[in-house]
Amino acid sequence: MFTQNYIKMCEKAEEIQNDHKYERFDIIYNHSKTKDFKISISLDEYYRSAIEYIEREDIGENVYMVNGYVSVWAKNIIIWLPTQEQLQEMSGLSWWKFDLMCSNIRQVLSEDPLSEIEIETKEEAGMCCILMEKWNKIWNGEKWIKEVN
Repeated sequence: MFTQNYIKMCEKAEEIQNDHKYERFDIIYNHSKTKDFKISISLDEYYRSAIEYIEREDIGENVYMVNGYVSVWAKNIIIWLPTQEQLQEMSGLSWWKFDLMCSNIRQVLSEDPLSEIEIETKEEAGMCCILMEKWNKIWNGEKWIKEVN
């Protein structure tokens, strides 16, 4: 199940959202908050179809799995929710090193008396790792901000 905090983290991670090329079986959040939303998907560059998606209430309300390819214009009403596997691939690290990095992030934040940030899931920790390593950004509970060294 994806947490509301993770959905917010993904929504605010513009670098990741803007760079992502949607693929079949991506997990998305319906940002439009309506059950009957429509998204045009491209099965290839010549053929367009109405949305095909699979509702995944087992992982969250308004969360869907794409069963096709999402067109560019649809990005303003959906949020891509990277899975643990996709986060690990983005990191470029082995599974072992990625797990270690996620554990370290959670431990550092939980031990910092000044930190009010709670990282509840591995997805949240993974998102923190990616934004920190690639864009030098940290999560402040509301948005990603540039880390000041």
